[in-house]
Amino acid sequence: DNALAGVEVKSDGCPVVNRNKIRNSSQSGVLVHSGGKGEFTGNVISGSLYAGVEIRTQGNPKLLMNEIIGSKQAGVSVRDQGLGLIEENVIQGSVMCGVEITTGGDPRLSHNRIFDSEQTGVQIHSDGKGTLEWNEIRGHKLNGVEISTCHSQQPSLKQNRISKCQGNGIYIMHNGSGLLEENEIFDCQLAGIEIVHGSDPVLRQNCIHSNTGEGVLIHSNARGTLQQNRIFNNHAEA
Repeated sequence: DNALAGVEVKSDGCPVVNRNKIRNSSQSGVLVHSGGKGEFTGNVISGSLYAGVEIRTQGNPKLLMNEIIGSKQAGVSVRDQGLGLIEENVIQGSVMCGVEITTGGDPRLSHNRIFDSEQTGVQIHSDGKGTLEWNEIRGHKLNGVEISTCHSQQPSLKQNRISKCQGNGIYIMHNGSGLLEENEIFDCQLAGIEIVHGSDPVLRQNCIHSNTGEGVLIHSNARGTLQQNRIFNNHAEA
């Protein structure tokens, strides 16, 4: 067990970290900050008291094919102008959200499997940005993706599969925005996409089907632009 972070990288450090087991850290399992970089491949990061992986203050690592399991906060947290390429990881069973992007964080997430968080799968808030492509986001206790408070940043979600969440597939609130394009959103217990509180996203060419609630629900002074989406077999009753 680690008394602080399991691995910390900063100040232009750039290690290669392959196939390690990093478990039960008293802070984050991996912390990359202050311009740190590095390539982290095939590691198992489990039971961290904070995030499994925390990226902040121009940290810019590559996370490839890791298992990030059972983090007590977020599986991966990108904040305070953190960056990073996060690709082909399994992020599972986080007590809070699977991935958090906030305060100017702008990572690229591709081909990850983000499963079974106790709260939300991916939470983008407080001017977080990020590009999410080809991820599978499934089985979360609340919403698959939450986007809120995007004053100067525009997150992009493209070609993700979001399913089997106990809340909405995507919930956009508190002046949230972003481009949602070519995603498939299905088998969620509430709406496929719910837009509230002055939010104004663009929804383009998504496939939204087989949700227990509405396909798309817009209310509470929200807006939005919907173009060329397929919305079918959703089961809400007025």
